[in-house]
Parts: sequence; structure tokens; C-alpha cells
Amino acid sequence: MFKRSNSMNNSVHKKIYKAVLATLGEGSLTHKALIEQTVKQLYGGITDNGQIGEFTEIRGLIGSVVSEMRSDGVILYDNNKYSAGSPSPLAYKMEKCEKDILDILGTGPKTKPQMRAHLQRLYKTSETASNADDKLLFDRMGQILRRMISERKIELYEGKYRMLEETRASMQDIGAMLELKAAFISRLHSKGGEFFEHYIMTLLKLHQQKRGKNVIECRTTGGSADGGIDGILKTVDDLGFKETTMIQAKNRTDLTAETTVRGFYGAVCALGGSRGILATTSDLHPSAKIFLSNIDNCVALIGEDIFRMACECLYGIKKKNGHHVMSVFCCYLILKLIHSAACLCHCCCSCCFCLWVRNICYK
Repeated sequence: MFKRSNSMNNSVHKKIYKAVLATLGEGSLTHKALIEQTVKQLYGGITDNGQIGEFTEIRGLIGSVVSEMRSDGVILYDNNKYSAGSPSPLAYKMEKCEKDILDILGTGPKTKPQMRAHLQRLYKTSETASNADDKLLFDRMGQILRRMISERKIELYEGKYRMLEETRASMQDIGAMLELKAAFISRLHSKGGEFFEHYIMTLLKLHQQKRGKNVIECRTTGGSADGGIDGILKTVDDLGFKETTMIQAKNRTDLTAETTVRGFYGAVCALGGSRGILATTSDLHPSAKIFLSNIDNCVALIGEDIFRMACECLYGIKKKNGHHVMSVFCCYLILKLIHSAACLCHCCCSCCFCLWVRNICYK
């Protein structure tokens, strides 16, 4: 029997998460039907038929988890119904989308509809039952095209996208780095949310230290009642100025929505953070980028930013024969658990054990 709780602790969250997946395993449902069927899953078929009373609180908790699962791409919402996501979400296959776009433009200039048609055939989104895959693909394509124009890799000329000659001349090197970036981000995805939280905190610590900051605290908050804050980084510069940076880590495949960014900004302000960093292995929705551009104390690190920092700090990436290659992500969490049990300190500290763990896992 599912026991009620006044707060969304990890145990409650996991039970609801599994119940939602089990419910959608039987078919697509509207929002109301999904909530009611999930209540039945949790309570062994017992329900109050939607009346206010004993199950009111659990419906609210289910709604929160459903929203989170939809945002993370675990479940899909299309034509006013929820459905279970694909075991191999499209976005996992799209990490190499940037290279695929360059390969397409390598055959000649293309209009936006032509680019869409090429990518639809490549990723087979036209064969799926939902329009959500097409939307995800086109959103990602638009983001990449705009960025590649700003980076002077391609240009839009007379209604067609075309590759610049400098890009064409260095395609082999660019292609190798894009493949490495795709493999790196895909590997981060596969390691799950907890791994990503610890990885990004340590990466940020190394990044700050390379810029002369003294890191006096670096830790993950843990748990689901963290107020939207996954990590805290406290630094002091050579003049003694202290800063508290709050981090939210989203190991996700779809674009991060403006509502998520607004919620994070509110949490940073409410908890008194000097700055905020929202780290995501994917990218931001255009409206989320506009929102961030209008505030001064929060920034986002998207997948390519994290890859660039990993190359700079040689954390998860190493150099071999003058070229960047990916290090082996191995048994990091197991070693962290051993470390935590031994000395109750965080994965970001500089003790001999932590240094050994990082050398084993990332170098």
C-alpha cells in the first residue's frame, strides 16, 4: 500500500514515477485520466472518483511528477494526451545533429524546407505516430543553424543555407571534434541525473580554480526537496570578495523551457545566491534564452559549453598525441559512495582519495 507523505521525498517520488510509467504502458491518456489511473496504481485500485478528500494531496504530487517527466522527455504530450516515451528517445540520436547538418550542406546549398526533409529522412521522424518528434527535430535544427551562422561556419544567402569555404577546408578537423562532442554528451546522458550533478559541480570547481578563484565550498544538495537547487559553489577572490553560486543540473534531451529557467531564477533569488548557473546537456528554448538575456545574475551552460569546459579543464576529456579524446567514465559513483562513507566529505574536495578517484575516472 502506498503511504501518504506531507512532502515529496525520494521514496514517494520514485513510487509515483514508476506508477506513471506503468499506467502509460497500457496506452495514451488525457491529463485527468492519467492522474486517476495513477492513483489506482498506487492504491491498488482504490479511488475516490475524483472527489476532494483523502486523495487530493497525492493528485497534486502526481501532477508535479508528470510535469517533470514531460519536461525531461520521459513521457510525451501530443493531441491532448500523454504517452510513454520511446525506449530510445529521438534526442539521444540527435547528439550528432550538428555534424549531420554540415554533411548535408557539404553536398550544396539547401533551403530550410530541404534541410527539414533531409533530417526527417535521416532520423525517420515521419514514421513515428506523434508529431512531437518532428517538432523536437525542427527546434534542434533551428537552434543549430542560428548558432552556426553566428560562429561563421555557414551563412544564409538568397534563402539558402550554405557552408563557408573556411569551414569546408577544415571539415575533417571540425567533423572529428563534433563526433567527440556528440559522444561525450551522449555518455553524460547515459550516466543519469545524479552522476551529472556531481560531474558538473567538480567541473565548475576546476574551471573556477583555473581562473584564480579559491573554492571554499563545492557540494551537491541532494534530494527532491532542494528548492530547485542541485549544487552550491562558494568562492573567494584575491581581494576577499565572496560569492555563492547556485547550480541546477538538468541531464535532459529536450530543450529547457522558459518556465524552468524562471523557476530556477526565483529559487536563486529566494535563497540569497549571488549568481545562478543552469547546466543542461541539451539546449534552451529560444524564449528561455531571451529571458536569461534580460537578467544579470544567471547564465546557462548548454551541452556544447560543458564540452568546451571539459576540454579546457581536461575533466572527462584528455589529450592524446595532440588531440582531444574522451576519457573513460567508470565506477565514479561507487568510488564516491566509498569515499562518503569513509570521510563524509564531498566529491569536489581535494583530499588524496578524491584526487585518486578523479585520476582513475577521468584522466
